[in-house]
Amino acid sequence: LQLVDDRLRRIEQLRKAQFLDRQVLSNQVIFSQDPLKDDHGHFPSKSKEAKSFEIILSTIPFRHQPALWSAEERINLRNGVIHQNRVLLTRAVLKEAAELPSGPERTALTKAKLDTIRNMSPEQLLLN
Repeated sequence: LQLVDDRLRRIEQLRKAQFLDRQVLSNQVIFSQDPLKDDHGHFPSKSKEAKSFEIILSTIPFRHQPALWSAEERINLRNGVIHQNRVLLTRAVLKEAAELPSGPERTALTKAKLDTIRNMSPEQLLLN
């Protein structure tokens, strides 16, 4: 116990010697500082690109609420996603078929897979 007290006393003496002329920063002092300033209280200089980017952003109106989609736009988006997924599945089947050796088996297998894709419901295509 005496050893711990001596050690704490020594730490306190070192702390006083180190921070004698400096301000000891408390949490309140740290959080009251501007996080963008450096240790000397100066703001870092911005590049020309950063300045021009800020100017461009200041001209763009900021919307606080997202733009509402009409029912027609939602249906068009849904149909577009369905079509895109069907195209991607078809491309994958054709790419896979190109790697197989040619013959009637490849033709039959490819035709069966393409028929499966053609007969998929819109809900199944949305899940892919």
